[in-house]
Amino acid sequence: MGMEQQNTNPAAGQEQESLQEITNSKETAQDKTSQESKKSTVEEPKEISETTDVEKNASEMEEQSIVSATEDTSDWSAEDVLTKLQSYVQKADWFKFNKQIQALQSQYEKIFQEDLEAAKKEFLNSGESEINFYYKPGHKKDFDQITYQFRQQKRKHYQEIEATQKANLERKKTIIEEIKELITVDQDINSIYKKFKTLQDSWYNTGPVPRSENQNIWQTFRHHVERFYDFLHLNRELRELDFKHNYEAKLKLIERAEELVSFPDVVRASRELNTLHQMWKNDLGPVMREHREALWKRFQEATKLIQKRRQEYQKDLTGALQANLERKNEILTQMKNVLSPMPNQHKDWQSALQKFQKLREEFKTVGHIAGKHNKIVWQEFRELGKNFMKAKNDFYKEQKKEQKENVNAKNKLIDQLKGILESEDWENRVEEVKGLQKKWKSVGFISRKIDNKLWATFQENNTLFFDRLRSGYQKLNELDEALIAKRNAFIESIEQKKLQEDIETIRQEIDTIWDEWETFEPLKPTLLHKLDQKLAETLIDKIKSGDLSKSKKSELEYYCKIISIRQNNRGLSEGIKALRSEMKVHQDEINQLENNLEFFSRSSTENPLFKEAEKKIAKIRKALETNQEKLIQLKQAQNSLNKKQAEEEQAAPEEGSEESNED
Repeated sequence: MGMEQQNTNPAAGQEQESLQEITNSKETAQDKTSQESKKSTVEEPKEISETTDVEKNASEMEEQSIVSATEDTSDWSAEDVLTKLQSYVQKADWFKFNKQIQALQSQYEKIFQEDLEAAKKEFLNSGESEINFYYKPGHKKDFDQITYQFRQQKRKHYQEIEATQKANLERKKTIIEEIKELITVDQDINSIYKKFKTLQDSWYNTGPVPRSENQNIWQTFRHHVERFYDFLHLNRELRELDFKHNYEAKLKLIERAEELVSFPDVVRASRELNTLHQMWKNDLGPVMREHREALWKRFQEATKLIQKRRQEYQKDLTGALQANLERKNEILTQMKNVLSPMPNQHKDWQSALQKFQKLREEFKTVGHIAGKHNKIVWQEFRELGKNFMKAKNDFYKEQKKEQKENVNAKNKLIDQLKGILESEDWENRVEEVKGLQKKWKSVGFISRKIDNKLWATFQENNTLFFDRLRSGYQKLNELDEALIAKRNAFIESIEQKKLQEDIETIRQEIDTIWDEWETFEPLKPTLLHKLDQKLAETLIDKIKSGDLSKSKKSELEYYCKIISIRQNNRGLSEGIKALRSEMKVHQDEINQLENNLEFFSRSSTENPLFKEAEKKIAKIRKALETNQEKLIQLKQAQNSLNKKQAEEEQAAPEEGSEESNED
């Protein structure tokens, strides 16, 4: 039997051992006498004791202290508590955080009662009657909703457990009936035994049943297994196979016990040794007689060594507790020194935070200390954590102020660059632009997200400036201004136009508008592209205000965007790049979700989490397909533009040659 079977029902192995010995006893009276004498040598040694209640209580108290030390919530507002409470309740494994949820609920109730008393006092002081007092802030409604959601989750969770246990009970009843039927099957022994082992494995792999039924169903199963062995009279060959399996399993237990002899934590080693003895006694059957004494003797030797270490540990428990106290004090000193000297840069704080967290984890792994010191040490541990986080928060609050100043400085540089672009002598101010670039680099720290956004704006204006230099750009002349005014007037007329309510009719109207737009006198590309975008945005606003469905509106909006950039090679390239990036994100999400689904067993397909993951995959696939269609449209528009430009370039020399011939 595998480890999973053993954990499911540890008494199963004991039954197999007893039934094996019942079968063996039927062969000869001499074997029975020998077997009984050997059996007395495989009893578990009485020297191994279970973990004491004191040790368990100490362990639980320390674990609770560790949990409480992870986060100080004493100065949280009601909104902070609700945010944290919501994050726990929405977790897929919310039931692991039940204590934290209850603590946050209690903390909120305390905050609310304090606020209620203060509001009531203020209300009565204003001369109002108490009967007219009513107080229910928005966060109280949020709290009621969150707690209602939590109660619903708990009810559903325990209903699912109950349903699963009932299904397991029915499955085990079915297995018992199938074992009963094996007695009447007219087949060869090998075939019947294989079926029995399959049913037995299925029993051990079936999960727990309702507590009220557990003892009864187990006794019934054991009774019919015994009847099966009595009926079958296992032949020697099959018995030897079982002996071999038990021999290999017991050998693994012995090897693990021998490893535990040198395990550093003697308390944990003793606890695991107890588990090994339980497995030896209850989960594994007998081995060949010639191996039994040697195996048990070897197991006993490892056991005695561990017991000796445990006894020595108990004798020097005071010394061990003192050593743990000294080690914890050393770690506390190191935690204090993390902020000496105080970090003054972001990267230094990140390094300090890593060191501090590492020391916190190491502190938690140190063993027990005497009770009289425990409270003091843990109090200092929590104070250090609180002081560290306060210092870190103060630093980043100050840094936010500096960041705000740095953001203002970079915005000022952007405004200066825009001013240069709008000036009459812009082409003579190259060195000034380069100076702005140097100043940009000298501005202090800004968060990556904001800095990237500012840099994009600054770089866009830089690019525009040097593109103008390369292209010989001139400021708008009277003709350009007139053409721009004409196109703007056309856009204003479109704003007054009412689109039809049928998608195909609207598409035709859009085509007609753009056909008329393209008959206007040509403009420089940099000017025309902006006006194209303005016309597209006008049409999109009118589509959004219509009565079409959301999907049809989205389709028409994207159609307008494609038309607006179909003469803009740069716009098409950027659109294709953005779509591919988004599609990659979608595909990565699908791969991650599909990997997660592999952790569900076949019986988990009805699990709400499994279904939710499947729905999410289907939704992302649909978005991926939509983006694929958009990508095809963009590529088609880009290919058409490239073909048109190639034809124009090919036609240009021919026109030139004709002119030269005419000359």
